[in-house]
Amino acid sequence: MYVRTESRTRISRGTIAFLTAALLALVALTGSASAAGLKGKTTLALDPGAGAALTSLGVSVAPVAPATADADGISFPVTGLGGSLFPLTLQVKHSGGLALSAGSTTVSLTDYTIVLGRSPNLVATVN
Repeated sequence: MYVRTESRTRISRGTIAFLTAALLALVALTGSASAAGLKGKTTLALDPGAGAALTSLGVSVAPVAPATADADGISFPVTGLGGSLFPLTLQVKHSGGLALSAGSTTVSLTDYTIVLGRSPNLVATVN
């Protein structure tokens, strides 16, 4: 006698969407890769409400080299990609950062890593 059971792993739409986005990100980033290594950037556009809140508190924001600022926002160079299949994650590593200043105090947030996966987050070095 043969009994058929469902033992296949079901993949959710969210997982498929994440895999598609990760694949597109890899293609977009590696499309500009050269023999010298991976090239690309992530640009942060500050929300007007957040900018107003920082200004009202007397906090100024400036890029930390090699990050640059222009009309589109602050751009951070991509320095590498990493990740894992189990659990599925993609890590996009950056150089440069942001300096937040108020009065004589400055706090620098640098070397960002964007982690995409089940629990996405942003990791940075403080000062």
